[in-house]
Amino acid sequence: MSQTNKRPTRAQPDSLPTVTTVREAVLRALINIHQGAYINLELPTWLQIIPQTHSADRGLLTELLYGTVRQQLYLDYFLARWSKQPLERLEVPLLCALRLGAYQIRFSDRIPPHAAVAATIDALKMVLPTAAGYANAVLRQACQEELWDIPLPEASAAGLAVRYSHPQWLVERWLKRWGLAATQAMLQQNNQPPVLWLRLNPLTCTAADRSALTVFQPDEADSTQQTTHPYIRTIAGVPEAIGFSQEAPLDTIHQLLRQGKLSVQDSGAMYIARSLEPLPGERILDLCAAPGGKSCHLAELMSDIGTVVAMDIHPGRSALISRQAERLKLNSIQTIVGDATVPWQGEAFAKVLLDAPCSGTGVLRRKVDARWSKDASQLGELQQLQRRLLAAAYQAVAPGGKLLYSTCSLEAEENEANIRWLLAEFPDLELTPLPSTLPFSDIPGADRGVATLLPTNNDSDGFFLALLKRQ
Repeated sequence: MSQTNKRPTRAQPDSLPTVTTVREAVLRALINIHQGAYINLELPTWLQIIPQTHSADRGLLTELLYGTVRQQLYLDYFLARWSKQPLERLEVPLLCALRLGAYQIRFSDRIPPHAAVAATIDALKMVLPTAAGYANAVLRQACQEELWDIPLPEASAAGLAVRYSHPQWLVERWLKRWGLAATQAMLQQNNQPPVLWLRLNPLTCTAADRSALTVFQPDEADSTQQTTHPYIRTIAGVPEAIGFSQEAPLDTIHQLLRQGKLSVQDSGAMYIARSLEPLPGERILDLCAAPGGKSCHLAELMSDIGTVVAMDIHPGRSALISRQAERLKLNSIQTIVGDATVPWQGEAFAKVLLDAPCSGTGVLRRKVDARWSKDASQLGELQQLQRRLLAAAYQAVAPGGKLLYSTCSLEAEENEANIRWLLAEFPDLELTPLPSTLPFSDIPGADRGVATLLPTNNDSDGFFLALLKRQ
């Protein structure tokens, strides 16, 4: 779904400083994220920079980084009470260190508060030593806090925004559209660790491979019997999906990833390829296709027979699609570099997928930094881009063919409003029901061709889908 990328690029790993502690790695990552870097790129970079860390340290680094970014607004609410200087006037390393220390004090049960403060101050001394005294004074006060009380109405947008650490503008929108109960459920869900969903490659993944994922051997001291893991999730109508909500057999997963027998993909994203019902021998166009997860899923569902043309505007990201296809041993994917806002000039396709660039408000559980890089003013700009993409995608659909429009947004401007516009602009398009094989029976509109999957649906990311047919 790549089309634009306004955030700055990251420094390369060989240009990063050497670090000696988990707290210092987290602090430097937080500074980079504050300046525009992506958390999903920061985490693996810093994990590699301290290779001597054992699994417990790697887990701690992940928890502290994601937790501090996720709880940023909540933490700032209290830090603003204790800091003599307004937070916006603090130097970035100091602000990030205060957030990191406060997160440990408030949310970490296994780290004594005073130990957390000491470790955080030591990390800050490696980055901005002149601020260590100020940070120590603020965090010592945080250690004395017994009631982290928020004197705001619990059902108000301001109260919900602080309690669940989401931008207030977004909470206001969700309250207006979804109501208090649904909004609160989504806010709570977004602050929980996401389910790890895997998509098995039906062309190469065997029954034995699936068994290795879903059946575990306990320690010999406990038992000699195989046991099914208690946290496995499956989805009706999507047999290739397996989810792990807590422990997962990571060694087995990494091995099968290298062998091209599975991919990491959210369950909501798997609904997209399934909704097009691809058939062997068809020609399908996937616009804005990088990094290639949906293109590869389409090819797998087609038994790798036919053609999936995967387009992306960025040559580097197009290369990611080719690497995905090569890893999964797929030959039916044809990768091209092109601008998806330009109408397709070649032979039309039986099916076209437009998974459009969007605000991403449905994936805030997984992309915890995205909640702080979005604002309502971006929706209009995104809507205009999406409409240019839809108009161009329409030109690529053969008569009698289907167009699937999807976003990972929950905002009406990017979803329902765009479909109303599309139907008005192109009268020979009409909505057609989404497949009855998918678990959409409880989702309003699915029988007419549109569905909004909230993050609370089947513990997935949030998505919007609209399936249209050209007469």
